[in-house]
Amino acid sequence: MRALDLLLRLIALATLVVSAAALAATEWWLFDITAHFRAQYLAIQAAALALLALRARWGWCLGLVPAMAANAIPLAPYWPGAAGAPVPSPAPLTLMSANLSAVNTDYPRFVNLLGSEPPDIVLLVELNAGWAAALRPLHGLYPYRVELPQEDRFGIGLFSRLPFVDQRTIRLQTTPAIEVRVGLAGRVVRVLGVHLRPPVSEAWSQERNRQLAEVAAIAREASEPLVVLGDFNTTPYSANFTAALGSSGLTDAGLGRGWRYTWPTFLPPLGIPIDLCMISGHFVALEHRRGARFGSDHYPLIATLALR
Repeated sequence: MRALDLLLRLIALATLVVSAAALAATEWWLFDITAHFRAQYLAIQAAALALLALRARWGWCLGLVPAMAANAIPLAPYWPGAAGAPVPSPAPLTLMSANLSAVNTDYPRFVNLLGSEPPDIVLLVELNAGWAAALRPLHGLYPYRVELPQEDRFGIGLFSRLPFVDQRTIRLQTTPAIEVRVGLAGRVVRVLGVHLRPPVSEAWSQERNRQLAEVAAIAREASEPLVVLGDFNTTPYSANFTAALGSSGLTDAGLGRGWRYTWPTFLPPLGIPIDLCMISGHFVALEHRRGARFGSDHYPLIATLALR
């Protein structure tokens, strides 16, 4: 029993430390990384709280409560069912964001995935020459395309079944992004596809935050309906994310749809949602879900939207 008490106290202390670090995400890039695993912290803390209560360790229970609240608050808007019932739309827009993984060569699985349920617009992240060649059979299904293959994991492409009103490639700091405008229900909709830097170092973490700020600036200047989707390499649970996009007018299309992770496919207990679909207030999300695995370390993200 003493060993159990010690283990529970160590677990409680460890989750208290990382929960506190997550609150200081804007202060240091390593603290920011701790902010992405709030669902895991909360689950561990809930189990520890129950066991500590059974052992009548009320002081430790009391200490866990504010930490659990700090983790629960960012997760609360994603509570399943909070989005309400879907509304019918005469012209829904279905988009997919897929990080192909540059080292993934299981091309037929992804080609078959798109062939089985083709979305209107597909963002392709980590597009390289091998993937560009493998996706040529889909050109008939997606006649409107922008492709920027690169071998450094930051290649990007956008395939569309809807004609482009116009298109452009932009740079968010040092990584390329694609913006297109398409017609939908008699209106023009802007779609911005991004792949932000992963926070594997302080420099890249800071660049990722600057990229988020640039996305926010684009959104604030947009008068047309806007969708921003892609691999953000951050979760919405980070204060850096909310600080950058809080004034942008964009919201996560996944609100009220549960806590679905998109990465890594190979380690579910540490899964976090870093592939996102952010929408302006012109849209309502009809659907938000993961697609099937296709060999990448990311699940594809699929969202169906309707104009208000």
